[in-house]
Amino acid sequence: MKHTKGECEITNYETPNEYNQPDLDNFQISSGITDICVLWPISNPDLDRFDKALKYDEEETEANAELIKEAFNVTNETGYSPKQLVDELEKLKVEYVHLSGIKAELLEALILANKIIDRHANYIIRSEEIIINKAIKNNATI
Repeated sequence: MKHTKGECEITNYETPNEYNQPDLDNFQISSGITDICVLWPISNPDLDRFDKALKYDEEETEANAELIKEAFNVTNETGYSPKQLVDELEKLKVEYVHLSGIKAELLEALILANKIIDRHANYIIRSEEIIINKAIKNNATI
């Protein structure tokens, strides 16, 4: 997978408005000196109050920046993209279900084997009792 290597961080900085005053919180995602991307909130004119829309978008933008950072760092840590990890998890779930089925079958086989052993042990004990009783009778009549 070709992408920037190393752990990334988020830097929060404000973009000045037309009056050169801080206006929007931007979130720059970078790894070392390499910029990966910059996210900034976009106002939503459909909402009644601009400041409410802006606050909502800044929070959402920050959450998106955190998500991108986590996906980037997990990819660098594991060598797998988040999608590849999901695919591997699905394969492991299928294998787990398969192995669980085998485990249940083995448990049933062990229970059956134990019952067979118990039956044979009881048969051997009864056979020994018969032999001993015959021996006692034969010895008693001698």
